Amino acid sequence: MKRTVLFLALATTLTFAEPFRYCVVVSQNTINDPNWGPVVDTLIARYGGKVFTHTGDPWQVKDSLVNYQPSHICFVYTVLEITDYGSLNLVTAIWQMTRQLDSDPYGDARWGILTGYDADDAMRIATEEPLIYISTAILKDCGGLLRWVKQGIYFACHEYGLVRLKRWDCDTVETYHDGPTDCTDTICTLINNDTFDIVMPGGHGNHNNWQLHYPTSGLEGFIRSSNGQVYGDPYSGPDININSTNAKVFYSPYNCYHGQILGTGSFVPSWFHTGGACQFYGNTKAVSYSYMGGASHFYLWPMQDRFTFAEMGYITNQQLLFCLFTNKPGTEPTGLNYDKDSWGIYGNPAQEIRVYHVTSPYYRKPWCTYEYSIQHGQTRDTVTFKITVQYDSSKPWRSWGEPIIDFLPFKAESIEIISTNAHDAVVTDNIVILNIWNVGDPLFMAGETREVVFSVNSIPNVAEEITRKPAQTLLVYPNPFRSKVTFAVRSKSKSDLEIRIYDVSGRLVRKLDPPHPSGRHWILRWDGRDRSGRVAPTGIYFYRIGSLTGKLIKAR
Repeated sequence: MKRTVLFLALATTLTFAEPFRYCVVVSQNTINDPNWGPVVDTLIARYGGKVFTHTGDPWQVKDSLVNYQPSHICFVYTVLEITDYGSLNLVTAIWQMTRQLDSDPYGDARWGILTGYDADDAMRIATEEPLIYISTAILKDCGGLLRWVKQGIYFACHEYGLVRLKRWDCDTVETYHDGPTDCTDTICTLINNDTFDIVMPGGHGNHNNWQLHYPTSGLEGFIRSSNGQVYGDPYSGPDININSTNAKVFYSPYNCYHGQILGTGSFVPSWFHTGGACQFYGNTKAVSYSYMGGASHFYLWPMQDRFTFAEMGYITNQQLLFCLFTNKPGTEPTGLNYDKDSWGIYGNPAQEIRVYHVTSPYYRKPWCTYEYSIQHGQTRDTVTFKITVQYDSSKPWRSWGEPIIDFLPFKAESIEIISTNAHDAVVTDNIVILNIWNVGDPLFMAGETREVVFSVNSIPNVAEEITRKPAQTLLVYPNPFRSKVTFAVRSKSKSDLEIRIYDVSGRLVRKLDPPHPSGRHWILRWDGRDRSGRVAPTGIYFYRIGSLTGKLIKAR
């Protein structure tokens, strides 16, 4: 007997049934380093998975990755290693290697390069809160993106004094023409206030600077970096150090070389060291096209919290490959090939950093809804992925109409496409892509649909539970820990969230204070002290929170 399961996937976060398989790729020298080794230990304690080491070229671990089939790969490297290998060479190798983990030519795992000015930066990122929302933005380009964030400020890079502002409690964007001629000190002050979650530059760039004005430097200054320190260099006046501690992302879709690392003075390690960044997206070479830069806007901003920041980079690369392989009208093969292997994604790929979902007139509903239906057979299942357009006289975001792409809510095997009414369709083990609009096509009307029907080997029943989230889940990090450990509890209510710490003899060591909310989690922290305020000795401890229990290791 056949049965059909139907579920809708709006532009919200879903609990995917695709297996989560984390791994760390690291050199033997780095994992043996007494400062960097604990970073790897912390990541594995936090996410599980495996560690794959190499003595020279990262390609040495390719066969191990093929056998393991990870969903997320964290490459842990020191700045010296990245510089010696060449950041462009490393990023290119990772993009190419992660497309060769199965038989199709598309990417097979989300990835990120975890580095830092020193190991403390990498450890901070490895132990960062599990879910961070981008709600407050500094933009030096593309002021229209303010509509997709809760609040933010835009300084024009091409016109002196032009400022746009969106306030937290306001749906409209205010425009002013009396802003500062040189906004260097203003940007530095705003970042140092520790309230901004994303910085998006404009103007020109290099591996260690950001020219604020465009096309020439004009009467504005620079944001620069040197030996791990980010600082402002105004048109006139003294330098202004940027020292910010709140977690943020540095998103550079248009600036040249911001993803290139030539030493500890480059932007990536410096923003990780004093800028508070925990993820960084930028090109390791000059920006000549915008397929990996500008195209990423759609998956980060209008799609709101559907994709994480790390997934944005991965998804953008898959749509680029799709356009290249299908020769999509309006795109240029030279530009697609130029962009496909050079964009760096730095940070922990499993960390959830999402755009705060804006409920304003600018974002009443997604541009299209996603719908999956699964018809179960005896050995093969038939899946329909359908999109329904929500607006009249509309098309996809970019002028050439970027394809629709989504993560499959299951791991697909032995895929056969049965039919589609899109121009082109591709289904891999973890993504589905539809080209629904080409240059010259008529605009869509609300209610129009496009779909692909395909068959796969039987899908586990867990896929039917896709919209159900566990009532309570717990993440403990870092574990082992030295001085502080964080408990992040995903729960519908605050009740029954008291946490107790016991030693191996069963003695109560500490009862933690009530938690405070952080996004979708309740956050509790133990500072490693007992009820009397004394530092607890190193060793093994046990925790209980509600019905959840586990073991803690306090290291030296």
